[in-house]
Amino acid sequence: MQRFKLLLNIKNYYGRDKAQLRSSINKRCLEKYMQLYINNDNLINRFYENGLIMCNTEKNLIMPFNAAD
Repeated sequence: MQRFKLLLNIKNYYGRDKAQLRSSINKRCLEKYMQLYINNDNLINRFYENGLIMCNTEKNLIMPFNAAD
């Protein structure tokens, strides 16, 4: 995460998130990162509002498997 903050050509959060997503897809580790993120309730509550798919624990169980396909 720190290396994406150091990139000078990325000016906002969207660009940083896009770079991180692209990197995790290229490394074929998106499933692992999603699992770490989903299991961290502090991150979920910080970035997502109640009622969204990321806050639904049942749907969160299948999301990493979908990312692996």
